[in-house]
Order: sequence, then C-alpha cells, then structure tokens
Amino acid sequence: SDEPDSVRLHITVPDTLLAIGNGKLENIRKSDNKTTYSWFVNNPINNYNVSINVGNYVMVEDTLINNKGSQILSHFVINYNQDTAKKYFHQAKDVIHFFEKIFGEYPFWDDGYKLIETPYAGMEHQSGIAYGNGYITSGHYYIYDLVDYIILHETAHEWWGNSLTSCDGADVWIHESFATYSEVLYLEEKLGKLISIDYLIKKRKHIQNKLPIVGPQHVNYWGFDDVYWKGAWVIHTLRFVINNDELFFRMLKESQKKFRHSVVCTTEFIQFINEMTSMKLNYFFDQYLFDRRPPVFEYYANDTTFNYRWTGVVDNFIMPVGLLVNKEELRVSPTHEF
Repeated sequence: SDEPDSVRLHITVPDTLLAIGNGKLENIRKSDNKTTYSWFVNNPINNYNVSINVGNYVMVEDTLINNKGSQILSHFVINYNQDTAKKYFHQAKDVIHFFEKIFGEYPFWDDGYKLIETPYAGMEHQSGIAYGNGYITSGHYYIYDLVDYIILHETAHEWWGNSLTSCDGADVWIHESFATYSEVLYLEEKLGKLISIDYLIKKRKHIQNKLPIVGPQHVNYWGFDDVYWKGAWVIHTLRFVINNDELFFRMLKESQKKFRHSVVCTTEFIQFINEMTSMKLNYFFDQYLFDRRPPVFEYYANDTTFNYRWTGVVDNFIMPVGLLVNKEELRVSPTHEF
C-alpha cells in the first residue's frame, strides 16, 4: 500500500559468509571476524520485496547490451553451483531483452539486476530475484525446453508488481495476471502463436472460479486462487476484444510509463484501459474481475438460423464472440436474448 523512495540495508554476518540484499552494494566493513554488507536501493520499493540472503555465495557476472549501453548483471549463487550458473543464467539476458521490447526499459537499472540462489523456488524481490528452481532443463518448470519458469515469470514482475504496483492485496491481479501472460507472450515470440495458445489451453485446468479475482479492499483479501491462469486468460480475452494488436501492445507500454514506480488500484487501471482503447470495457471487467462466474455462450441452430446469447453474466455484458462460418471469420455481439 506504500513504497518508500529508497532503502538501505546493513547486514552483519560471520566473515565466512556473504550477505546479499536488494539494489547495489554500497560498502563492506570488517570487524572482529564479522563483515557488514551495506546495500542501497535507489528506487521506490514495496516492503514485501525487501530481501536478505546469507550464505556461501560467489558472484557470477554477465553482460547485457541494450539501448542504454552495457549493463552488468551480477548474480549470486552457492559456491558449488558457480560453473552451472555461469551457463544457465545466460537466459536472463534474452528474457530482459524481450520484456524491454514489449514493456519498455527495465525499470531499475540504477539498482541493477541479479538472480540470487535461494532454498525456495523463487520470488520477485526487486533487483534481486530469488532463484531456487534447481537449474533444470526439462519438465514442468522449464517451459517447452526453452526457458526457466522462475527466471521468466519473476523477471516479468520487475515491470508488473515492482514498478507498477497494486494498491491493495485485492488488486494483486495486476501483478500476477500480467506476469503470467508475459510467459504466453514470450512463447508467442519465440515459438509462434499456436504454441502460446497450446500453453494457455494446458493451464486452463487450473482455473477454479470460486472467488472473484478482485475483492474488497482493506480487509486482507488476496485473490490468489485465479489471478494467475484465469487472469492470463482474461488478458488474452481482452486482447481479442480490443481486436488490434498494435493498440494492445501500445497499451502495455503506456501503462508502464504512466504508472512507473507508483501504486495503482484496479478502478484506476480500468479507467486507463478505457481511455487508451477508446472503448467502454467496464462490463468486461465487471464480469471477469468482480464476478466469479465465467460467461456462458448458449446457441441453437436449425436449417435457416443460428441463435445465440450470453447467460450467467452481469448486466450489459456485450463481449463479442469469434465464429468460423464456411471458413470465414465473423465477430458477433450476443446479448441476453436469443
């Protein structure tokens, strides 16, 4: 709900260990077999993203070249994984390049970017992403033998969650839905549209529809049940409704500019989308964010007519539907009546 404009961390540990925090290393002081590491975050940071990591760390450096020039990526890994991490963490550069292409410049270059090995799977700690996915190269958490899920998803949070931050737990879909759909967009770029759709369809089984994605504020409501995969499908559906990819991707970039390093609530974000698209999309968000029910498309046909309507929807729900008729694509606009 609030973000201090900067954070300084002083961490004192036995001198056999390293202490890693967010931001950049400012100072190291040694005294009586102990070492104090001082880290400084030069940008606004939400409090759950402040992170302290202590261990037998070594640094693995990489270099990223982008529009700003040469950027050093300083990763920290447990010493016995140093050689593995040197090869494995190269993929972070490609992920950053892609997200800068579709979302705009990485929001925290003056604080750096690093992956920090942890005993848990991962977390989007700003400028110091926790990585504990085991350096795997196959299986559920290595997507289509292409990219590590943790590196991809948590890096997306540097834009969606860390720079553009929701104002309440009830609005956390802004973080997780867009970060999850970022995975889909990455696959679309690297492997094509059909693979990205296959990925979405495989994940659809996780949608529960038990609670609304967005709930009441100030009561510790966290809509985590469906903010990931239902949320990703909501954004994919929104892209269809807008029906203009150039506008859709411009909207993503503009949102990162408008809400850079700031806090935003769902209602304000919806207003921004309405203004960007020149569309009245409140009905869409009322259904998909504030109501738990998925809309139902009902239809029947005879020899001469095809009849259709929406059921299980909020008032004034007018979302278009795409149909394929005799190999011709049509968009129809159902109402509540056949």
